[in-house]
Amino acid sequence: MTDSCVVQISSYIYPIDKFGKIGRVHSIFAHSLNIQVGLRLINISCFDNYLSCFGINISEKNLKSVIQSVTENNIVKFLDNYIIFYTQDGIKRVDIRNSNIIKLKIKPLNYFPEKGLKKTLKALNKYKVDQKIGIPSDDLLSEFSNEMTTFKDLNPEQIVTWLLGRGKGLTPSGDDILCGYIFILLLVDKANTYLASFVKQIRNNLKLTTDVSKAYLICVTQGYVNSKVYQLYKSFKNHNFKDIDSELNSILEIGHTSGKDLSYGIKLGILASLNTP
Repeated sequence: MTDSCVVQISSYIYPIDKFGKIGRVHSIFAHSLNIQVGLRLINISCFDNYLSCFGINISEKNLKSVIQSVTENNIVKFLDNYIIFYTQDGIKRVDIRNSNIIKLKIKPLNYFPEKGLKKTLKALNKYKVDQKIGIPSDDLLSEFSNEMTTFKDLNPEQIVTWLLGRGKGLTPSGDDILCGYIFILLLVDKANTYLASFVKQIRNNLKLTTDVSKAYLICVTQGYVNSKVYQLYKSFKNHNFKDIDSELNSILEIGHTSGKDLSYGIKLGILASLNTP
C-alpha cells in the first residue's frame, strides 16, 4: 500500500474526465473501488507496485477515508484537480493536483524478439503456469489452446465465446487468458489477421463476462495493459531481457489466479508468434 502524496493515473483514463465528468460508485472492495462513468470503469486503489490499466493510485489514507463512507451508486464528480465523492458522511475530496501520468499503452515492436520470447517461454515453463490457471485442464481447453498456438482449424468465435466469463471472480480466468494472448500478438505484430479476428469477437461478445473484466478486455484491445505487464513490454522494447524472470514472477502474483491466467495467455501468444512464418 502507498501513503505517497503523489497520485498515479493511467494514461488510458487521462484526462480523468475523458469518459465524462459524472459517474457513480460501481463496486467497493477492501483496497479499491470502481467508478462507472458512462460505459467505462475507473479503478481507484492504493497499491505500491501495481496500477490497473484503467486505474488511479491514491494514498492509503485517502482511499480508506473514501471506502469507509461510500456506498454503491454514490455520485462521483471528476474535476481538473479533484475527484469528489458524494457520500453518506458528506463530501469527500481527493486531491489529484500532484499527479504522475503513467504510460501503459504498448506499441508493436519494430523487430521480432525471438530471443526474448524464447527466454520468457522458458521461464513460464519453469513456473508451470499450465497447472496453475483457474480453468480445469480438459480436452476442450487443450484443443482451443492448440488452435490458438498453431492457427490450425482456428475458430476465433468459438474460442472467445467459450473463454469469456469462464472461471470464478471479477476477472474470470478465460478473460485473463485472452488478455495475455492479445498482449503478445499486439507486441510482435505478426499474426495480424488472427489478432483482428480475436479482437472483433471479444468486442462483439463482452456481454458474456463481468463489468470489471469488460474494462480490462476493452483496454487490451486498444493496447493498454497493467503496470506489471507494461514492465515486461519495456524489457522487450529495450532489448533487455535480464529481468524477465522477476517481471514474470511479479505478474504471477496478481490476484488469486489472475496473474497465472494472464501468464498462460502470454505463453499461448508466444507459441503462436514463434509458429507464425
